[in-house]
Amino acid sequence: MANIANNAALWNKVKAMARAKFDVYPSAYANGWAAKEYKKRGGTWRRGKKPQA
Repeated sequence: MANIANNAALWNKVKAMARAKFDVYPSAYANGWAAKEYKKRGGTWRRGKKPQA
């Protein structure tokens, strides 16, 4: 089970911001910042299976 963003467009936007802000992405710092920024902008999470790509 994984945490899945309910607002995929917002999550993708915040991840793009993290890639621009941090030298290394993914990293613990970048992911932590992205998760906090996503939540600050009103994003929510749900538990579920990751979709198969």
